[in-house]
Amino acid sequence: MIGVLYRLCSLAAAAISVCVCAVPAPSSLLPPLVLPLVQKRTFALASDMTRQYKRKVEDMLREKSEEEQLRLAVEDKLAALQLAKEQMERDLLQRLQLKEAEIVEQKNKMDLMAHEFGQMLKQTLDKMSEKIEITNDFALDGDGAAPIVRTFEDFSLGR
Repeated sequence: MIGVLYRLCSLAAAAISVCVCAVPAPSSLLPPLVLPLVQKRTFALASDMTRQYKRKVEDMLREKSEEEQLRLAVEDKLAALQLAKEQMERDLLQRLQLKEAEIVEQKNKMDLMAHEFGQMLKQTLDKMSEKIEITNDFALDGDGAAPIVRTFEDFSLGR
């Protein structure tokens, strides 16, 4: 890119010199004192244009350099943000896995407690059934009903 700009600069300088030389100033039409002034003015104009062109090229190169530095800074910042994002994703995944493990552990505890509760209910039912059988084995009282049944009837009648 820089080589192209310098080539354009040299071509522009050559074009300016061609333009200056292409304007013929017939010495017969100009008085001898004016000819050096015209040449001086033409040379000053060409020098000024060349200086302006070179300044524009330098400005463009400086702007390009600044833009390149800005681009590199933005790329560095983007890379840092991507690393931070990846770290956050890893942390989040780790937290999620910990929560999943905790959920599995709690579910296992609930299953164990449900199993233990089921066993307690079964034991209670077995004991109640055993007591009912024992009560049924006793002689029936005068009503012909088992004593436990009579107790339930007392509750229902409000005695």
